[in-house]
Amino acid sequence: MCSSIMAVMQGYGQVLNSQVVAENALDIAVQAQAAGMNIYQSSISLLDHAHAAVAEVSTPTTGGGSEIEHCAGTGKPLLILQHREVRTSPYLTGLSDRCPNIRFVVYDALTDAFSLVHDFLSSIPHRPFNGKFIVLDGPDLCGKGTQHRLLVSYLLDHPLDRDNKLMTVVATREPYNTHYQAEIRKILKESMDTHAKAERLTELFIKDRKVHVANEINPGIARGAVVLSDRYKYSTLAYQSAQGISIEKIVALHHGMPVPDIVFFVDVPLEERLKRKAAVRDRPFEEVFEKDQEFQAKLDEQYDLVARLHPDDHIVRINGNRPVAEIHQEISGYVDKLLFPEAAKDDVTK
Repeated sequence: MCSSIMAVMQGYGQVLNSQVVAENALDIAVQAQAAGMNIYQSSISLLDHAHAAVAEVSTPTTGGGSEIEHCAGTGKPLLILQHREVRTSPYLTGLSDRCPNIRFVVYDALTDAFSLVHDFLSSIPHRPFNGKFIVLDGPDLCGKGTQHRLLVSYLLDHPLDRDNKLMTVVATREPYNTHYQAEIRKILKESMDTHAKAERLTELFIKDRKVHVANEINPGIARGAVVLSDRYKYSTLAYQSAQGISIEKIVALHHGMPVPDIVFFVDVPLEERLKRKAAVRDRPFEEVFEKDQEFQAKLDEQYDLVARLHPDDHIVRINGNRPVAEIHQEISGYVDKLLFPEAAKDDVTK
């Protein structure tokens, strides 16, 4: 096994191989390090939002004991695995005897361990509503912010959820609430050159996103919420590649970050975006990328390229040059099929 303890999220038991114990499982130590957080604090937060946990104790690591104790105290389902060649701990076997939520198993081979994990996770009842990750993205003034707000309102009072009220919505956006965000905004407000500080912006966006993923996106998905983000990695891929950063480099920097269940690219022709910009009279400032028409035209090319390079990221291109209500209806139709696949779209009353 690849870590001392893992927080197992939704969809468990679907993928088992030599690297992970379950689909959407989060390696606590890796998540904490990526976010620059205290490992113990991060692990407890992830465990609180997870469905279950799996601990491999053949090679003890820092923090594992505290996390196991936390599961024992909170009743979190926990499977403790130990290789047969390792001396069994009386404490752990005693803990499993005292706590009905904890199962202690000794295994011989790695394949046996994966089978044990699968059986354990399969025995845990699934939530009636599993978490999802939805992203709206696109160039400046495409209208994605408006569609984000409309979709949040729609989901909170979804026609197919009014009786049960199972759905929780996490509305979020990027840049996220970090100290990196403050520097990002400063650069975007004060810079006069669209190609200036491209490397620094890329670095800041990636750092900001890692915190966003660790603090908001992954925990939200894990606790069964619909996480709806205004912008995600696709903005960095498009904007910073338009600044001149290699798109392959930016892709590599996002390794290990979650892939959304569906992504909406809101497409609006540059001419229309410029009209919208001219019609807005009360904006206190323009960010550097909005000032350059050539850069905005380049963005359209880069968003096309990003979509072609990510065929498995469930990207849907939306014609944003239509009435707001019409765009919302199309987007919500895709979301309905994602969240309630058993119900036909025609059965949903708006």
